[in-house]
Amino acid sequence: WGDSATFLPATMYEYYGDKEMLETYYPLMKDWVDWITRQDQARGQKYQFDFAFTFGDWLALDGMTEQSFKGSTDDAYVSTCYYYASAKKVADAAKVLGKAEDASEYEALAEHIRQAILDEYFTKIDTQTAYMVALKFGLWIDKDRLTDGLRKRLDKDAHKIKGGFVGATMMCRVLAENGLEDEAWYMLFNHDFPGWLHCVDLGATTIWERWNSLLDDGSISGTGMNSLNHYSYGSVLEYIYRDMAGIAPAAPGFTKAV
Repeated sequence: WGDSATFLPATMYEYYGDKEMLETYYPLMKDWVDWITRQDQARGQKYQFDFAFTFGDWLALDGMTEQSFKGSTDDAYVSTCYYYASAKKVADAAKVLGKAEDASEYEALAEHIRQAILDEYFTKIDTQTAYMVALKFGLWIDKDRLTDGLRKRLDKDAHKIKGGFVGATMMCRVLAENGLEDEAWYMLFNHDFPGWLHCVDLGATTIWERWNSLLDDGSISGTGMNSLNHYSYGSVLEYIYRDMAGIAPAAPGFTKAV
């Protein structure tokens, strides 16, 4: 969740093109990445964020049970991939703000993290979320191999959503951007559990925290922690606007759009 320190300012700049706002939050972006780096350096610098508590792929359905708080995707893999993405966002912000030395420093850091991910994890994790994150952030040795692995994983999962707050939220966009648009449409318009329209069929007017916060008989799930107005899976709307409707920024602030 801490990566909001880099993702939110970067997203705000993408949507509004406001350099003054980006300058205001640039120290926050740096502070988050620098905190992770200091903790990593203190134990020998592995270029991995494999320490401290992290939520990982929260509420994913591929854990020990479908009611587990976490799925099967390794927490350290998720955190390290986001560490990489955050370092890249700091580098990109530095370029926009004319901070050349910072840009070089954080680009180099990001490349070290990327190599550490490829060395440590590339052949180890066979989950929907692991593939989604790698494709989202450009973390691959062979993209065709990665995409093929995702196709096979979806087949094994009977084309059902297995990812949680990391994997499911980016799923449709990643599928659409990597030649799997048919899968993205299928996931979005599926009426079976788990899925957006399954919730709608049960009367949902807001997004739930869990796919099964309400059971098929209309009763509240006994899992606990069942918010019925919880944004996370609502991020599928970005896929609808960008990829289905086809309105995407080609320059900050939509000064150019596709």
